[in-house]
Amino acid sequence: MNPYMKRIAIGILAVALAVLPSLAYGETAFPGNAEIAELKTDALAGNHEAQYQLGLNYEKGRGVPRDHQEAERWLRLAADGFKPLAAKGDARAQWFLGTQLMGGNGVVKDVDEGLRLLKLSARQGNLNAQVYLGTIYYNGMGVTQDFKEAETWFRLAAPRGNAAAQFGLAEVCVLRESTKPEGTPENYSEAVKWYTLSAEQGNLSAQKNLAGFYEAGLFGGVPKNIEEAIKWYKRAAAQGDAEAKLHLDKLNSGK
Repeated sequence: MNPYMKRIAIGILAVALAVLPSLAYGETAFPGNAEIAELKTDALAGNHEAQYQLGLNYEKGRGVPRDHQEAERWLRLAADGFKPLAAKGDARAQWFLGTQLMGGNGVVKDVDEGLRLLKLSARQGNLNAQVYLGTIYYNGMGVTQDFKEAETWFRLAAPRGNAAAQFGLAEVCVLRESTKPEGTPENYSEAVKWYTLSAEQGNLSAQKNLAGFYEAGLFGGVPKNIEEAIKWYKRAAAQGDAEAKLHLDKLNSGK
């Protein structure tokens, strides 16, 4: 992989956090008193997703004081509720319980069983499970890194409009092309396709990668296009990215 490619090929570890079910019950990232009160009411009423979310809130100190005992209590209740549902084939329960088993949240950590449940869920079409599996295999998070396995799951999720999966699939395409034997023609057009779809949804890394491709004009199937580079650096800079702003200033000055 050439030096420029090393700069372009950004991993998707940060994206992995977005597909964990930490906000799956509809909570905000910084819940207020009203949201926490509603969550507690639903959790006490036996809503397993609310129990899971409340447990994570206590674990992270999000909207409530950090309390590991309370976190463990609610996460264990959630897991106990998800288990019979998952056994009956409920894809959403399999997704929640699978992630709990992968991280040992409220249950004894069991990666093999977690993966089994996540794959069952993903095969039933659960988008979160598909993205999660693609992400952990791409990054080797708790599993042996496997880019082919990552591609399998990203290819299921990306056409459904998930920005994280689209970005992940673009990264896999970049890796595939950049590691071809020397002298073999490279074509990054598919990577650009998925980067673009992700970037249009506001994915900052996708915006910067697209801009870098168009600025460089060094990648097969992607001709140099300064106007496109400026367009995507501008969008990334609008999100407060300092590096994108530096590139944008440089291109606008003609240097």
